[in-house]
Amino acid sequence: MKVTEPKFQAVAPTTTASESPVVRPAAPVERVSKAETEAVASTIAQVQRSLPADRAARIEQIAQAVKKGQYQPNAQQIANRIVEQAELEARLRAALNKP
Repeated sequence: MKVTEPKFQAVAPTTTASESPVVRPAAPVERVSKAETEAVASTIAQVQRSLPADRAARIEQIAQAVKKGQYQPNAQQIANRIVEQAELEARLRAALNKP
């Protein structure tokens, strides 16, 4: 197997006649700040709070209503949830992709 991506190549010292060996890192060093970690944890906690406690029971109720022809979804509520989900995903991406 030949590895051609620079971030996966081994560290190799380079020298010249008048210099001591120079070691280059094989991959960039990634750092995570406490603030970023807390932001992600806060967003995850917000998601967990927004989820219903007994989701399986609620899904079963909806399935029964659909089978009986009694389920009438609220279009405005669905639209709001879609927007909330998109905003949450954007915040998560922003928190995870900060330089």
